[in-house]
Amino acid sequence: MLFIAVLTYGLFFWKRGFYWDEFPWAWIYYRLGPDVLTKTFSTSRPFWGMIYQLTMPVIGPNPWVWQLLALGLRWVTALLFWLILRLLWPEHPRPALWASLLFLVYPGMGQHFISMMYSHFYIVLSCYLLSLYLSLRALRSEKYRVFLFAASYLLAAVNLLTMEYFYFLEFARLFLFWRIFLGDE
Repeated sequence: MLFIAVLTYGLFFWKRGFYWDEFPWAWIYYRLGPDVLTKTFSTSRPFWGMIYQLTMPVIGPNPWVWQLLALGLRWVTALLFWLILRLLWPEHPRPALWASLLFLVYPGMGQHFISMMYSHFYIVLSCYLLSLYLSLRALRSEKYRVFLFAASYLLAAVNLLTMEYFYFLEFARLFLFWRIFLGDE
């Protein structure tokens, strides 16, 4: 999957720049300070600004580094999706791989080049998918159940408190739990 991610999104990553909302966010952060960027998001997505405060000083103002981060995060989300599918249907490894590859390269999302902004979306999506994976693992674990559920709910809180894009995906957790319980019968 990493090879496919690099082939799909990594070509000419060093030639891409900032696009769309990335210009104002970078300008606010580097010219006016991190607190102003957090305040900018405070009325609609208060926790969103905090994620920017974590990533901006580490990644810096270089667009090509953001492109690499976005590529890595897309791969991580596809990998997490694959892990979830493998956990739900362990007897069917091939469909899980194909579904994850489609998830990775799905052409319906045409804004992958907007790396700074969508890296933050992929961070939240990764938290959600990791939350799902850990909660499904918790259902199958006797020894680590409490720890896995606690970690799962912390990551779910990151998803729910940060932005509204993946709220309704939380309902999928119920269906996945149902699938795990049916699979054990």
